[in-house]
Amino acid sequence: MGMGGAFVAVAEGPLGAYYNPGALGRIVENPTGVVMTGSGRYEVSGNILEGANDFYEIAKQCRSAGAGGLCSNSNLATAAAKMQNPGGEGALAEAGGGLNFKFGRLAVFANNFSFRGITPEVSATNTTANVIDFSNTTKLHVRGASFYEFGVGYGREILETGLFLGGNAKGIVARTGYTDFFVARENPEPGNVFRNYDRSTTVSFMPGIDVGLLWDVRETFPDAWMHPRVGFVGRNVNAPRFSLPARADQLRDSHRFYSLQGQSRVGFAFDPLRWWTISTDLDLTENLTMVERYTSRLYAAGTEIRLFNEPGFSIPIRGGVSKNLVEGHSGTVWSMGVGIQAINFYMDIAAQIPERWHRVQSVGGVERIPHQLGLAAQFAVLFGGADSIAEPGRDPFAPTPSKLPKAPVRPSQRDPFRR
Repeated sequence: MGMGGAFVAVAEGPLGAYYNPGALGRIVENPTGVVMTGSGRYEVSGNILEGANDFYEIAKQCRSAGAGGLCSNSNLATAAAKMQNPGGEGALAEAGGGLNFKFGRLAVFANNFSFRGITPEVSATNTTANVIDFSNTTKLHVRGASFYEFGVGYGREILETGLFLGGNAKGIVARTGYTDFFVARENPEPGNVFRNYDRSTTVSFMPGIDVGLLWDVRETFPDAWMHPRVGFVGRNVNAPRFSLPARADQLRDSHRFYSLQGQSRVGFAFDPLRWWTISTDLDLTENLTMVERYTSRLYAAGTEIRLFNEPGFSIPIRGGVSKNLVEGHSGTVWSMGVGIQAINFYMDIAAQIPERWHRVQSVGGVERIPHQLGLAAQFAVLFGGADSIAEPGRDPFAPTPSKLPKAPVRPSQRDPFRR
């Protein structure tokens, strides 16, 4: 996250299984160990939350004794009009975390990825409709799924060409949920809506396959300038598909199933200096989300500068930017992160910060929240794997120079001017 998500070409260690399984094939510059991760983010698209909160405040006043001036069909219609979804307006939330292990070229992982989406439905927005009509037809569809992935990954170099090919085989247990949220009767505060996604749920299982390819140009051409790398990853290439609960089918919802469609992404990275890395990624596929008509195709770029940059101690500082290229509602998102490495222990934190804030209520008080926001952290214990710049070409399984036996020095080899 600290580098904007641009990690396909610089993936290494246990997380290589997720970002690019091809990276598992590298022996040099690829540590063994365990990584524990956790992250969360949300995004608001359009004026749906503002409309939903305004509608709730107006309807609440209409239900109270001696309704005030806000209770009118025209005010309800104005609020409902903000909840239209002509181009994918809605709200998204996601969270993830897990444990990832790596032993040589083999990775074992157990991860969870959870997604929630809010899509509005408004059947009447004209000023002649009465309060009851609006109350019965103005609602939010809340879809959600938690995917539990358990799998193994393996990578290998192709005939000493500098090309590394890898893949993951995994089992995916999905718990999907679906509910209707009537905004005239229930407070549509985002946390409340997302918490109640699972009023109707179902559980299913499918296998999943990931593939990855990494070309370390310096392994092919040792004199390559700035250590360029090119990566490609295809996730869930078998497109596993999971059913939504019966409630979604009863309402003839367009998402009667949720597909983890095959997703592909390409990345490029290089090191201008031994302590500086720049990377960039691009989605090749347009990916579905839990919000109807809202898709995602991300471009990301990031950089990392390693302060001190010693084999046993370093402080990486990261920055990045990302943008959804297919959705005009999605603004540019900036990210930053910092880490610390002390011997074999690593800790990293990161955040995504939007370029603008979003109004989510204008009736009964004005409230704003960031258009997008994300947080992530990880803790790792890693062994071996020389830093890709500080110690190029060192075999992590070879003894360190200080432990190598010293060859005897013959008198003729001694420096005659050294006392």
